Amino acid sequence: MIISASRRTDIPAFYSEWFMNRLREKKVVIQGPKTKGKYTEISLDPEVVDCIVFWTKNPSPLIPHLKEIDERGYPYYFQFTLNPYPTHIEPHLPTKKQLVDVFRNLSIRIGMEKVIWRYDPIILTPDHPISYHVKTFEDMVKVLGKYTSRCVVSFLDTYESNRQALSELGSEFIDSDSRFILAREFSQIAQTYGLELYSCSEAENWENLKISHGACIDPQLISRISAPLKIKKDPNQRPGCRCAESIDIGAYESCSHGCIYCYANHSLEGVLRHREAHDPKSPLLIGWPKKEDQVIIKEIVSKKEKQMSLF
Repeated sequence: MIISASRRTDIPAFYSEWFMNRLREKKVVIQGPKTKGKYTEISLDPEVVDCIVFWTKNPSPLIPHLKEIDERGYPYYFQFTLNPYPTHIEPHLPTKKQLVDVFRNLSIRIGMEKVIWRYDPIILTPDHPISYHVKTFEDMVKVLGKYTSRCVVSFLDTYESNRQALSELGSEFIDSDSRFILAREFSQIAQTYGLELYSCSEAENWENLKISHGACIDPQLISRISAPLKIKKDPNQRPGCRCAESIDIGAYESCSHGCIYCYANHSLEGVLRHREAHDPKSPLLIGWPKKEDQVIIKEIVSKKEKQMSLF
């Protein structure tokens, strides 16, 4: 089983203490987005956790715990989003210089294969045209390319939760010609600096540009850092997603970065309410299960391929 931590919120940035408590107790309780009053308890025993995939814009609070995670026997890697956007788009992040330092130090600490850079999402506005992205991408590749072997890019998706803020920003529709130009320019830059480039959930086939369809939860990468897996594609993700099956232990509307393009937050009030309800000692990320709630223990097994022994 692969643990996703998390597509729904930034666990390393805001909930590292809670996460470490879950590993120490070897279990976590999760709630589906539409299953009020019904919860599932998941084992986090290292014998059944094949890998942990961290999704983050700032892993700094988790880094001091990596030694303990290693000692407990959990394989892991990071999807580290680092964009060039100013503070009115990503308002509550450390400075870009600080994040570049974190990226570099994390890569040195755990190895560049386990730190995947995400340039995601690509947003076009009057202040951020194609030329802006081409220049900033190359500037970032010159620095980050020394500390990662892979970059994942994707284009902005609009949801009900982010539509108004993006409209106020002046976000522009990214047509197929613009997408191709960006893909071509990014590919040329990536090849110049020896960086592998992957797309995330994009329909276009850019293999001729040396851009591969990516699987952010990647069984091939996990096989290299952990063990070969026998696992299916995740049927619960959006069309075009090639990720392997995983269990997400995060919660929507609980990330305080405040990025205006975020799909996981619907309101600042909801985020503040959930942050206030968080208890690092709870088995659940937000609040505690009530006595009348139903908690089902789900049987979890490792997806590692069984090797036959001759003896």
